[in-house]
Amino acid sequence: LAEAKSLNTQRVSAAKKLDSEINQVLEELGMQDATFRTQVLFPENPKIESASPTGLDIVEFYVTPNLGEGEGPLNKTLSGGELSRVMLAIKKVLAHRDHVPTLVFDEVDAGISGEVGHSIGSCLKSLAKHHQILCISHLHQVACQGDSHYEVKKSSDDGRTFSFIKELSLMERPKEIARMLGGSENKQALEHAENLLK
Repeated sequence: LAEAKSLNTQRVSAAKKLDSEINQVLEELGMQDATFRTQVLFPENPKIESASPTGLDIVEFYVTPNLGEGEGPLNKTLSGGELSRVMLAIKKVLAHRDHVPTLVFDEVDAGISGEVGHSIGSCLKSLAKHHQILCISHLHQVACQGDSHYEVKKSSDDGRTFSFIKELSLMERPKEIARMLGGSENKQALEHAENLLK
């Protein structure tokens, strides 16, 4: 029981640091009005038989997504895009401690554009120093920061739909980025795409 209480004290202290770091990254990711909070509860009447190697704490994550909205549990409060960005922030903060080799982000950039898109791309690139990142994106600011770029296409044949994936060459990437910019492969769009890739 004494060890469980000691672990609780350490967790409460670590939670404050974790929350501060996650909130800082959320601001960079365009969620400046969001607040992330870790709740660490120790039972009022702890039963020693309930103890385990992980202690007796009940740990839950809470978030206030926007100014003026109430706080709620992480898994019930956010939209899909918001949840993806919160998970990206958590993964960035814990990157040096997390030993999961591959992370998959499915449209982490949903519903955003501009400078926030660039911030998300930079965050993913930073995370790639510690993990292999697979990111599904429709945003050129994110796609241009990847080390590799794959194009996924669907086609129908004989009443069935098939998906195909192809790694784009260095010559093909600017064309795809230009397409993501607005669908045009004119000279200006291609120059802009090449500059983004640099």
